[in-house]
Amino acid sequence: MTRLQVAFFRNMNLGQARSHSPTRPVLEDAFSSAGAVGVRSFQTNGTVLFDPVGASPAELVEKVRATLAERVGYTDIAPVQPLTAVSALVRTTRELLPAVDPAICATFFDPDAAFDWATPGALLDAVGTTVVASGPGWVVTRVAPGGDPTTAVQRQLGAKATTRGFGTIERLLRAAGA
Repeated sequence: MTRLQVAFFRNMNLGQARSHSPTRPVLEDAFSSAGAVGVRSFQTNGTVLFDPVGASPAELVEKVRATLAERVGYTDIAPVQPLTAVSALVRTTRELLPAVDPAICATFFDPDAAFDWATPGALLDAVGTTVVASGPGWVVTRVAPGGDPTTAVQRQLGAKATTRGFGTIERLLRAAGA
């Protein structure tokens, strides 16, 4: 598990031509061609588990993005997190919120971006979306009715981000055996 990474592609819906999204075989082949092993596309939302085999995970994903741009026209972001960090963010969040709450989301962004704005309890939008926990490249929020965690985080960052429901993240960890 220590080398496994997770790429979170933004606005990807596998096989959807309208969003220039690749099919699962095209996406997984792009990772394999870039040198990754153990590639597993999880669900259909552009979440991919992979082992970079000594390569820089971010550089490997940039190669994948270049391949996808060439093959299907997909050009959006794909933040990368080590699976161990994703596991830790779930553990941290569950310590704070042990009950299952469908309003909890995890938003991912460039791990080098400043996240000092993401302090627990911070209000991110006018409808009440609040920060639960944060770390390099991620923030977990409780989303108020009518809230949009991606937009709220992007406004704070001044850059693109991508969001997954917390249930999706927990299913990803179970699928990875983490």
